[in-house]
Amino acid sequence: MSNNFYNDDFLEAVEHYLTPQRHQFNYEALVQALINNWRFHPWVVQLKEYRALEGAVVLSPGCGSAGDLLAFMEWGAAQVYGLEVDAPLCHLATLRFRDSPYKDACHFQTYENVSRIV
Repeated sequence: MSNNFYNDDFLEAVEHYLTPQRHQFNYEALVQALINNWRFHPWVVQLKEYRALEGAVVLSPGCGSAGDLLAFMEWGAAQVYGLEVDAPLCHLATLRFRDSPYKDACHFQTYENVSRIV
């Protein structure tokens, strides 16, 4: 169920973020972990058994590149909020949604700016 809404800037930013790991044996796995959100769908589906996600507002502390929040949006969440301690990861989350139909419903902040998100 995921389009991932890749754009060139997002992919370039992921590669830049992972530059120090470029020569590691698992570099491609690290790239895939940041760009694909398929692993989040099973637990979003499980959460739907406990609470309807349609129209929900979701907060993800430690959202990383926001693959989980993309899954929530794809399953019907109305808005998502991501908090991330790592500013470059927060930037990746913003880039992930830049060209998506969900961009106006997605909000990302680093922890030092948390008072502005709530």
